[in-house]
Amino acid sequence: MVGADGRPRAHYGPLFEQLSNLTAAGFEERRRVANASFLAQGIGFTVYGDEEGVERIFPFDLVPRIVAADEWRRIE
Repeated sequence: MVGADGRPRAHYGPLFEQLSNLTAAGFEERRRVANASFLAQGIGFTVYGDEEGVERIFPFDLVPRIVAADEWRRIE
C-alpha cells in the first residue's frame, strides 16, 4: 500500500484515506461483521481433530491488494 518513502502508492490513495479515517475499534467492528457474515453464509472449511472445534471461516484480509494497471499488464 505504501512505497519505500512511506507514502501511499497512487492507486491506493482513496483506500488509504478511508482506512486512515477509521479507528482501531471501527476497523475491528468491520472485521467482526465480515467474519459473522462469512460464518452465516457457510464460507468456511472443516478442521478435524482440533480441540477448539471444527468449523473455521475462510481466512481473508479485510484490506484488499490493489494491483495497478501497469503492473497487471505485466502479469497478464
